[in-house]
Amino acid sequence: MLTRWLIVLVYLIVLLELLLDDRLVGIRYLHFAYLAFYLTTTALFVYLVIHQQQKGLWFLPAFLWVSFHYLQPFISSKLAADKQDTYDVPVSILSFSVNSRNRQYQQVAHLLKQYPADIVCLQEIPFSRYHLFIEQLQAAKLNYQHIYSKKKSLMILSPHPITPKKTIPFLQATIDIGNNKIRVWNIHSPKSLTRKHFQRFYFEKLKQDIESDQSPLKLLCGDFNSTPHNDILPMFSGILQRAHLYKTQPIAFTYPTPEADHIPSPIPLLKIDYILLNKPFHIDRYARLAQYAHSDHYPVMAHATIRSALPTPVNKP
Repeated sequence: MLTRWLIVLVYLIVLLELLLDDRLVGIRYLHFAYLAFYLTTTALFVYLVIHQQQKGLWFLPAFLWVSFHYLQPFISSKLAADKQDTYDVPVSILSFSVNSRNRQYQQVAHLLKQYPADIVCLQEIPFSRYHLFIEQLQAAKLNYQHIYSKKKSLMILSPHPITPKKTIPFLQATIDIGNNKIRVWNIHSPKSLTRKHFQRFYFEKLKQDIESDQSPLKLLCGDFNSTPHNDILPMFSGILQRAHLYKTQPIAFTYPTPEADHIPSPIPLLKIDYILLNKPFHIDRYARLAQYAHSDHYPVMAHATIRSALPTPVNKP
């Protein structure tokens, strides 16, 4: 009787997912628990196959749907190489939500020195500790230029020339690498999924800003506070590619760490930190870093190349 009700419950949840809009709070919070739901569904399916084969057959469609829905956002892809002759400009990107309660900035500086990047996007650097953080960067002899948003506690750093563009509601800058001007957005999304806190409106405004921008090279980093199963990432599918879908560590959960404030865990359970780039970038590899420098998030890093057509040779007389 219990297994029958469990089967009915799983089918009911699948039906609700199919019928209800992802903007509804209940469905969106379900996606934050989707790992537990997937593992429970898998365990139930294995039990039915071993002990109650007929019910296992009834349950197979639900198990396949839950498995597909959970794994599909993590399926690895490989971007096709350009057919034209090109030259490659390498670019490395690191994104890290430092945690506003983190006071171990020397560890954060050590991490940045250990994993040098052309573009660094940091979240949760409160103004009350901004100068302390800069001191730690200087002590580590990190030669970074930077821009900072006092209101949003966001920072973009680079060893290359950087020009500020916008500080609210997200931090925006242009970074010159070689002859390439890269427009960078660094974000820390509102945490709540309810309409009251306008998370979706925040991302709709961000999408409009990215789409209207005329820069040929676009990069978006940050703490999205949204899983791959929610409806936020698909909003950008037509304009940006997700770095975590390419090459290495396609799943690479980023939250929580053993030092998380609310739910410390030795095993990260959620993926909410992302690096997104547009088509001129060719993503070579992507990984979640093992160190977390006393934060509740793990850093993520991507290595990409900018594909540009070879310059036309000039015939000298």
